[in-house]
Amino acid sequence: MQELDALQNSITLLIDDLRKTLDSSDYSYLLQSIIESNRQDLELDFEVLPLISIFRTSLNLNKTPTDNYAEVLQSSLKNLRDKTPCHKIQGILSLFAKLKFQLQLPFDDSKIELADGEEILWTSYGIANCTRVLRKLLFDGQIILTNYRLIFLEGCTDVFLDQSTQENASLWSKKYHIIPLGQIMHFTKMNDSKMVSKVKRVLLITRDVRILKLGFISGSHRRKEMFIKLREYFSNMPRSLFCWSAKDPSAYVKLLHTTNRDMVSRSVLFEHKQSLLDGWTFYDVDKEFERMGVSKDNQWTCTMTNDGYKLCPTYPKQLWVPAGCTAELLMSASAFRSRNRLPALVYYHKSSKSVIMRSSQPAVGISRRRSREDELLLTKIQEANPITQELVIFDARPKVNAVANKAIGYGYEDVQNYGGCKLVFCDIENIHTIRNSLIKLYDAILDEESSRHNLSVQNSAWVSHQYQLFSSAVKIAKTVALKNQSVLVHCSDGWDRTTQLVSLTSIMLDPYYRTLNGFVVLIEKDWISFGHQFSLRHGYDGSSSSERAPIFQQFIETVWQTLHLFPKHFEFNENFLIFLLDQIYSCYFGTFLYNSQKERVEAKLSQQTLSLWDVILFKPYRSRYINRSYVPYNSILIPNINENIFVLWDNYYFRYTKN
Repeated sequence: MQELDALQNSITLLIDDLRKTLDSSDYSYLLQSIIESNRQDLELDFEVLPLISIFRTSLNLNKTPTDNYAEVLQSSLKNLRDKTPCHKIQGILSLFAKLKFQLQLPFDDSKIELADGEEILWTSYGIANCTRVLRKLLFDGQIILTNYRLIFLEGCTDVFLDQSTQENASLWSKKYHIIPLGQIMHFTKMNDSKMVSKVKRVLLITRDVRILKLGFISGSHRRKEMFIKLREYFSNMPRSLFCWSAKDPSAYVKLLHTTNRDMVSRSVLFEHKQSLLDGWTFYDVDKEFERMGVSKDNQWTCTMTNDGYKLCPTYPKQLWVPAGCTAELLMSASAFRSRNRLPALVYYHKSSKSVIMRSSQPAVGISRRRSREDELLLTKIQEANPITQELVIFDARPKVNAVANKAIGYGYEDVQNYGGCKLVFCDIENIHTIRNSLIKLYDAILDEESSRHNLSVQNSAWVSHQYQLFSSAVKIAKTVALKNQSVLVHCSDGWDRTTQLVSLTSIMLDPYYRTLNGFVVLIEKDWISFGHQFSLRHGYDGSSSSERAPIFQQFIETVWQTLHLFPKHFEFNENFLIFLLDQIYSCYFGTFLYNSQKERVEAKLSQQTLSLWDVILFKPYRSRYINRSYVPYNSILIPNINENIFVLWDNYYFRYTKN
């Protein structure tokens, strides 16, 4: 009885505080309806109900709310909790959160530290359910939409969570739930008639496998307003992307510091601000091919035939080709390849002088067309190898797909017309299969029925596709390093599976690409310069969803599988790979915008946006991505493995959930 009196006194004091802060309305009816609808679920007993009655009869208020309402409520509730058993007060505190949501209190934007160039576009009070972290509890708080991200700022949630739940909630960086707009994969409206206020909800699913359900009070039009803002953002890509507004790379590190406690200190940040490198000029094509050693081999030459991108609009300006290839030969050979993507050198193996060439499929067709210039170009590639002149063509596709492409005028090389060539199919599936595989994986991860989880993940075949990619790269690496044979790698258009294969093979063959700087160079060389369609594959240009595919994500995950197998032989750690994937979708930087070097030059991207490498190569920050167990291994890295060793990347897919 003494505890009950103390609780009643605390509630009375709280009512006095609420009188000073809340707007006038018939809150007694509102509270009554909340109580009645939740009585059974909250197990309110006869001792608690009379105290609730005090609120019902006392909340006849006519004062204007003030900005310190949240602090007043939080302080009062903490006092309340200290004076009563947790199981009795839990229901009352849940009611407070719901009441606060109904009141639509004003927002104090001083709590949010914005990035340089970031602007608040819209705010609303609401509730959120973080499904993969807390399946049963609701957070109340402020929803903030900026030109860069969606922020949910928790209200007094930590008051009514027990200790174990607080530990779980901390996985969302506690207080802040931050989702860059580019991370939003799917958003839709949903209604929940079970809630007393008939809350109108928005369901958000992100690319990093988070679910956030945001709730707005019925009749407020806030959900409609949010939907309009999100649709404007996605319909105006790429001009709506935040990279056009971001101005200072050091501000990004500062922004991360405000939400991640292990970031560099601000004093270090500003002290080294002037030491930031220019990420746009970090990759030097001349220096990289000189490092490989190809510039000293007179069998190869750097041609500027693609200056102005007239030879191939999705290739870089500078191309390495066999010496003696005239501009006319290259023009005719490119015309015989899909998208004009003729065979070009991307890796030179110094010890054997064998090379990796890349291209697209030939325009053979049903009529079995031939190109003397294309055949001559491949002959010159063979002749440039002093050890063996057999050229192995690795077609990344399943043979049935390559045969089907003959119907649309393309296909694969007829080795009878290409003397000294051998053809190998790698059986790697196309973008549609890979996209559907990832969708199935997401469905499996988000499935709340844990008993089906492992089987569903296996049925998605996401890890199996990585193994197929990896095992094909192993075959190519063995051909180049152990058999001293040059190879030509292509798929259909030569910008998806081809890029994956030549990059993975280069990592196995060259220890430089297993360093942080070298990996950045590899991405610039094989992915950005040679025209992987980042905007098309990630939907930055508003393209059809049928053309979107997680090709770069699949590559990064396969690199992680390699790092997982050889944890001491990579200078960078998995935090670096996770950060790369996050930045693909954050749209803070312009590095992965557009589909080719030509498009980036025309858009003056380097003059108008920041480079991701500005941050990654920033010395005080890059230490976060260094593998402390790194032992340089200055040799080829060609493993013999089976598919059972490949696993799902838990630290990426489950970083926002306890299990």
